[in-house]
Amino acid sequence: MLGLKWRVLGWAVMAMGLLQASADAAELRVTSSEPGNVFLAGQQVRLRAEGADTPATLAARLVAYDGRVMPAGAWKGTDLNLGALPRGWYRLTVTQGSREASAPIAVVARPRPSASRRVAVDAAHAWLVPKERLAEAAEMLRRTGLGACRERLSTREVAPEAGKLVWGRYDTTVDSEAKRGLSILEVFHDTPAWARKDHAADRFPDDLRDAFRLCSQLAKHYKGRVEAWEVWNEPDIINFSPETGAECAAFQKACYLGLHEGDPKVLVSQPSLAMASPRFHEALYRNGSAGYLDLFNYHIYDQPANYAARAAGHFAIMDRYGVPKVPIWLTEAGIPLRAVNNTLTPEDERRQAEFLPKSFALSLAAGTDRHFFFVFPHYLENGIEFGLLDPDLKARPGYAALATVADQLGEARYLGSVSLSEDKAVQARLFDNGEGQTLVLWKDGPPVTVRLPNSTRGARAVDVVGAERELPAGESASLSVGPSPLYLRLPKGALKAREDGLRRKPAKKGPAWAASPLVLRLRAPQSSPLKSREAYAYRAKAPVTASLEVYNFGSEALSVEVKVAASEGGEVSEPSFKLELAPMGREVRAVELDPGDSGTGELRTLTVTAEARRKGAKGAARVKAAPAVLDFRLDISSVAPRARVPLVPVDQASWMDSASPGAVPSHKSEPGGVMVLSARFPVPGDRWSYPYFSLPPGTNLSPYGAIAFDYSTDQEGPDVQVRLMLAEKGGAMYFTEDPLTASKQWRHAVIPLGSLVLGGFSPADPNGRLDLDQVTRLVLGFNTRRDEVTLRVRNLELLRFGR
Repeated sequence: MLGLKWRVLGWAVMAMGLLQASADAAELRVTSSEPGNVFLAGQQVRLRAEGADTPATLAARLVAYDGRVMPAGAWKGTDLNLGALPRGWYRLTVTQGSREASAPIAVVARPRPSASRRVAVDAAHAWLVPKERLAEAAEMLRRTGLGACRERLSTREVAPEAGKLVWGRYDTTVDSEAKRGLSILEVFHDTPAWARKDHAADRFPDDLRDAFRLCSQLAKHYKGRVEAWEVWNEPDIINFSPETGAECAAFQKACYLGLHEGDPKVLVSQPSLAMASPRFHEALYRNGSAGYLDLFNYHIYDQPANYAARAAGHFAIMDRYGVPKVPIWLTEAGIPLRAVNNTLTPEDERRQAEFLPKSFALSLAAGTDRHFFFVFPHYLENGIEFGLLDPDLKARPGYAALATVADQLGEARYLGSVSLSEDKAVQARLFDNGEGQTLVLWKDGPPVTVRLPNSTRGARAVDVVGAERELPAGESASLSVGPSPLYLRLPKGALKAREDGLRRKPAKKGPAWAASPLVLRLRAPQSSPLKSREAYAYRAKAPVTASLEVYNFGSEALSVEVKVAASEGGEVSEPSFKLELAPMGREVRAVELDPGDSGTGELRTLTVTAEARRKGAKGAARVKAAPAVLDFRLDISSVAPRARVPLVPVDQASWMDSASPGAVPSHKSEPGGVMVLSARFPVPGDRWSYPYFSLPPGTNLSPYGAIAFDYSTDQEGPDVQVRLMLAEKGGAMYFTEDPLTASKQWRHAVIPLGSLVLGGFSPADPNGRLDLDQVTRLVLGFNTRRDEVTLRVRNLELLRFGR
């Protein structure tokens, strides 16, 4: 009986639990009829408490971005009317008993009829927004007041088979944005599987005519809806392509010609540059791509204060190669923030919002004609959040900040800086907004008080999310300026600025090669690409066979004369030859390079040029191709060293662990001189482990040419990238930009010391070069996306070559 009694009581308790679960199943949610809870200035802000059962017990609390508690409106049943809220960003919290729900609200300026395109955003809706919500996201984009956005397209999806086109979500995305007046930049960075024998997505087509035809179809299909095309995203880093700049230049030429055939008015950009990448950038122009671009674009993820230096570096290379004056677009610039429970903390939401005005102001001051923030929707990458919207497409404060940038900067023509304080950290950047002036003010670090000129009397001030702020009155008014930027709206001519903007002057002379239908491509399919060094490897005293492709993308037959030359020290098998090319014709020839006795000179260059005559035409009807230039560097592992010197004893006590936050690194020694370097990564995010050991005092690596070692990993594939680094006394870190291939089998690595480059993560190096007599640490480890990796290392030694 006792057992039965407890069973009956248990069933009763279970039934009560089920009833309570049923009551709780009606989740309390705050909703509105406006996309993302974004309202336009002057609009009544109305919301609903969905799931509420007894409206009389509902309560609401409304808090503005700056922490002010605002009037919480009036309830009518489960509907709440907050009235016409001032512009800004708010957090509404609704409670009913023990239940609570909250929602963000953004109130933004009404978009101008003709929005400036200088303030833009990377939308990426095609990839990051569900198809059924594309219209909602596009409307949120329109309400920011922006005039332009960047989109994504996969050629693998659009062209799943040769001759078959499927537009799908890409048409839906473009239409949803174009009909709302947005100018669209499209970018692609993949190759259809059928266009390569190895089906690789991250390499360029085997036949460039496939790229030409597909680009022509893309441009023709989106004519009038897409303003510009970006040919490949960030091919300068191995994440997006293992190809060199030489091959990328040939691909750019084919795409440029194809896109212009499909839409003669469309703008074509060169591939976006992720890093400073001077070798890759120069390789593009050495291969004559300067005549095949209508605009220049690049990316940066850095403090806005460093934007000008990056832009100046790009501009110097463009000037050196005679790139014509073209618009400069910075098509990705964002602030990576670590997500907590797949979202941003309130503190990081503020950091994101306050980053936006600084980013746009200093980018436009650094010569940018159009600046795109990265990215509009929620986007989580390895635990890092980039988006202005939460996963439910609701507006973070950054959304209101972006809308405020568009509203306050207007035409966004940079005028210069204004001196308001002796404190050099105070930033006061002045813009012509099309109706008057806008001064953007901030100071990174502790706030300071600045005195406002008399000419600013009567100015309107707004904060980062568009909320109006009172300015002090009087002729000697002062203002506290801190990390959170303020905008001052002024009449035309109110302030005079010091013209300090970075502007690229027109090249004194144009590029050596204009866009031509005669295109050359050099490839080295039998050699290993050295991505960071913009070259292919060759082995000492062994001939290299390259593949030369000659294309005629024109509509007339060509009689072509080709010349092939090697740099000093090398020889080619066939210095010149002639061929006939029909319209859309292609000829492939093998070119053999004998590098000769390498000695200490490790670089060999192969250069191909070509001129053609249109068949049946005379004299002036000649066509000149831009050159194809390919560099080959000596594979130092193929050279026998004169001496091998063990670097240090490999033992457990010599090493120190260093890993990403949250990681659990460890190291131990095994028999046979093997060092085992392991790390577990229990949390998402940027995952790396780079143990190190200190070199003995007085160590000088100058007499040596390379470091060699054997290594193996317990994981294989591109998700594990092994790298070696050397650290100087001052902390500057030089690393192998091309990662070593992860392998479960032992591999022998030989790292030329001259191939190490300064890391973007490194402290600055005053002289910008690796000083081998100043190296104090050797670092050896990996980046990964895996949860756990083990790297084994043995036989670390220094190699000496030559005398």
